Amino acid sequence: MLGLGGLGSDRAVYQRPGVEKLSREVRQSIDTLYELAKADVEDAVFVVAEMEMYGKYGTPVDVDSAFAHYLQLSELSGNATAQYMVGFFYATGLGSVEQRNGYSLLYTALAAMQGYGPAEATLAFRYASGVGAAMSCAEAMVHYQAVARSAMRHYLSGPPLGRHMPGYRAWLSDDRGGVYGVRTGPYSLHKTVTRTSFNELIEFHLFNARSGDTKACLTLADLYYHGHRFARQDFGKTRKYLAEIT
Repeated sequence: MLGLGGLGSDRAVYQRPGVEKLSREVRQSIDTLYELAKADVEDAVFVVAEMEMYGKYGTPVDVDSAFAHYLQLSELSGNATAQYMVGFFYATGLGSVEQRNGYSLLYTALAAMQGYGPAEATLAFRYASGVGAAMSCAEAMVHYQAVARSAMRHYLSGPPLGRHMPGYRAWLSDDRGGVYGVRTGPYSLHKTVTRTSFNELIEFHLFNARSGDTKACLTLADLYYHGHRFARQDFGKTRKYLAEIT
């Protein structure tokens, strides 16, 4: 029987350390999944791989066994998610997997060819930054466009006028200039934003908006449309500043 230790293990899952607290029914269900995965049942292989990768259903994480099952599934059916995860393992050298950029690029490209969004986005970043591949703005643009088209199809597939964009999320790290602090990367803040400095910035844009500055009106409209941790969402103000532009 396949066990949590990896392919070919003979010990049942309920004999493994870390799963003693699971109910007998759950342990037996997981053992059944391993039996089905050993018989190359694709859905079972996928569930087992995800379970080992993320520690689902109370089972311990086993990234080496997860890699083996993702690889098994990718060879069985060419599953895009499995191919992407195999590429991720080869890119990062997670667990005991040897880091191989060539294999990573290959498996990621195979997943992207099936229209798998995360793989498309990964390829776009790789080509844009020259990570494991020759830098190519043209190639990056192709994949970024594919991601953008997929996102728009999803957005427009919702109710009339499209789905709502995700709201603004405030993070505790924002109070310190970002996850890694001020000026630690291209996307981090240049200084810590406080409520006082934010209000001063708003006053600046309000002054310019009253003077007919289109850019200031657009900035304020965008701010009140999406909301901010220091400014609540206000569609009335959004409409007001958009009207100023038109």
